[in-house]
Amino acid sequence: MGFPNRSGRFKAWAGGGGQPWTPKTYSKRVAAAVFKEGLPCHHAAARFGVAISTAINWVRRFRETGDVAPAGRSGGTGRTRPGDCCA
Repeated sequence: MGFPNRSGRFKAWAGGGGQPWTPKTYSKRVAAAVFKEGLPCHHAAARFGVAISTAINWVRRFRETGDVAPAGRSGGTGRTRPGDCCA
């Protein structure tokens, strides 16, 4: 599989197209292997070199939302205003 380089992309190449495999590419391929090929999650995880729990989460997310992308994260700006923490 390879390790991510500084830009966050994996060094492994997808073959034919010459584009590097990203985590989203892996998640799409794992979900496709489970739904189109009928593989169990642990076989798809082994094929693509990811943890079984990760494959299960990707497949569950795809089953529930129809996409493998994670849900948006909610949260504030990460800043506190003066007087917010110590009254």
